[in-house]
Amino acid sequence: MKNRAVIFDMDGVLVDSEPIYMMSNRRLFASLGIEVSDSEYHTYVGTSAQGMWSAIKERHGLDAPMDMLIRQEFEEHERSLSSAENLCAIPGVEKLLLTLKGLSVRLAVASSSSRRVVDLILSRAGLTPFFETTVCGQDVSNGKPHPEIFLTAARRLGVEPCECLVIEDSPRGIAGAAAAGMRTVGFQNPNSGVQDLSRADLLIGSFSDADIDGIIRFLTS
Repeated sequence: MKNRAVIFDMDGVLVDSEPIYMMSNRRLFASLGIEVSDSEYHTYVGTSAQGMWSAIKERHGLDAPMDMLIRQEFEEHERSLSSAENLCAIPGVEKLLLTLKGLSVRLAVASSSSRRVVDLILSRAGLTPFFETTVCGQDVSNGKPHPEIFLTAARRLGVEPCECLVIEDSPRGIAGAAAAGMRTVGFQNPNSGVQDLSRADLLIGSFSDADIDGIIRFLTS
C-alpha cells in the first residue's frame, strides 16, 4: 500500500464545526467593535488563531493584546461547542474511518484548534477512539501552511511523510501537507466557504460511498 497513514484536519472535515466558530467569532468581533465580512472570514479558515488575529489586528487596527484575543476566542469556542445540540461527525466520516481501520491504516488528526477544543469535539462526536494521535495548534510553533503540524503527526505515528495522505478543506492545509511531501485530498465543504482546493491531488464533495471508494483507490494506488 502506497500510503500507510491518513491525517485528517478536524474542523470542516471530521465535524461541521465551522458554522459554530463563525457564530461565536461574530459575537467576539461585535464585542471588539469590528465588522468582519463573510468573504474576509473565510480567508482565515484553516489558519491558526495567531495567524487570524495577526491579520485582523492589522486590518482593523485592533490594539488588544494577542494573548487576550486568542484566549477570548478559545473560551467563546468552548462555550459554543459545549452547548451545541448536534455536534456529530459529518455523514460518511465514520464509515471512512472504519474502512481505513479495516485496512490497518494509521490515523491521526492535525488541527489548528486548541487542545481543549480538539479533545472536546472528538469526544462529543464519538471519534476519539479512531485516532492514534492528535496534533493541535499549541503543539507546534508554525501554523498551516507551514508543514510542521503534518510532519509532527507523521513522526508520532512512526511513518515517513511520503507514506501519508492528508484530507483537508482549506488551501492552507493543502499547501502545508504538500510542503511536507504528502499526497492530499481536498474536501469541498460549503460551510467552510469558497475555498480554492485546486492544488489537492484528489477532490471530493462528500463522504458518500462513491467518494470513499475513490479515496481508497487513491490511497492504494
